[in-house]
Amino acid sequence: MTKATRSIYVEAREWFDKSGGNSYYSARIYVDGQRVYTTGMSYGYDYQFEYDTARFLAERGYIPEGYGSRSIRWARELGLDVYTVKYDSKKRELWEREVAE
Repeated sequence: MTKATRSIYVEAREWFDKSGGNSYYSARIYVDGQRVYTTGMSYGYDYQFEYDTARFLAERGYIPEGYGSRSIRWARELGLDVYTVKYDSKKRELWEREVAE
């Protein structure tokens, strides 16, 4: 890891498009209590947000690159505190993409 990371929290919202039959999500990613990224509306369902979170964190050096293709739950192997939560929501409740500076 290039950055000292102790905890990861991911809050996701999922919306199912009944007319198209697809699921979408958005997620806010927090590292050590600071929001570092909001995904915006992305295609995926179930735990896709966890895999995308791991890829984002590995690309930015918060977790080793080898973990970027795995679920964020595997970050517990590194001794990190990992918390995730997902809510069913409406399309209008999904977040816009943003990178915290």
